[in-house]
Amino acid sequence: MNYQEENIIAGADIGGSHITVALVNLKDKFLVKKSTVRKDINSKGSESQILDGWLSAVIKAIALYDGQVKKLSFAMPGPFDYKRGISLIKGLDKFESLYGCNIKQYFADALGIIPENILFRNDAEAFLHGEVFCGAARNSNKVIGLTLGTGFGSAVSQNGVTTDLNLGSELFLESIADDYFTTRWFIKRFKELTGRHVSGVKEILGCADETNTCSIIFNEFSTNLASFLTPYLIKEQVFDVVLGGNISKAHHLFLKNLESSTENENLSVNFKLAELNEDAALIGAAASFDVLVI
Repeated sequence: MNYQEENIIAGADIGGSHITVALVNLKDKFLVKKSTVRKDINSKGSESQILDGWLSAVIKAIALYDGQVKKLSFAMPGPFDYKRGISLIKGLDKFESLYGCNIKQYFADALGIIPENILFRNDAEAFLHGEVFCGAARNSNKVIGLTLGTGFGSAVSQNGVTTDLNLGSELFLESIADDYFTTRWFIKRFKELTGRHVSGVKEILGCADETNTCSIIFNEFSTNLASFLTPYLIKEQVFDVVLGGNISKAHHLFLKNLESSTENENLSVNFKLAELNEDAALIGAAASFDVLVI
């Protein structure tokens, strides 16, 4: 294969503690075999520490195929100026040192790639578009994607065009949605009910002596999620929803109640689990170069 072909893109997914990079074959809709590179990153590090760490992962992935890849796209958390490639993240206890940094220009200079061939996309948007492109939502004309993890990501895709929704900032109960549909809510609720501190959902699932508490928490979580989603689903007339993120891996504890809760609102919602997992954001980011994406 000639890796200078237009359909080979380097996709990068920026997480709060790591970067994952892989080469994506857009034409045939798959990750190039053995091209995935994952590197831990200290999101509280200096500007140079973070950027140089990201760069080393990108170089390693591209070097696997003779460094001939000349297009790069990032799935990036916000707030971010996605068009200009400038970080606007501030006050979130991560990537503070990158505020105002022109990340597009940094990679253009470091890799010798023209700036126009370096794109950035909201991470929730990239996740859903990956699933639309070749995953769980590939047969859906209109679909919402939710990422349930350290943050509450949301996006909508209609006829192949995918955009960020930012539902996490919407008001819900006593705060905003992001405070109820993320890992920190589970940690907070578990402590309220048991007096014990845990590091995350995985640890809650491992508490064999708290199975009843676990059931209560996940039922409350799914009931709240259904209550929050219902008005939006009705308003937008969208009834396909793809669930991703680490919390969705515990779907056996909440999906049934989520479905029944929406049914109680006289809604027939087709909840689907993500098929591509962590690959979705990589593929969705790379698909920013696809003509269907705006």
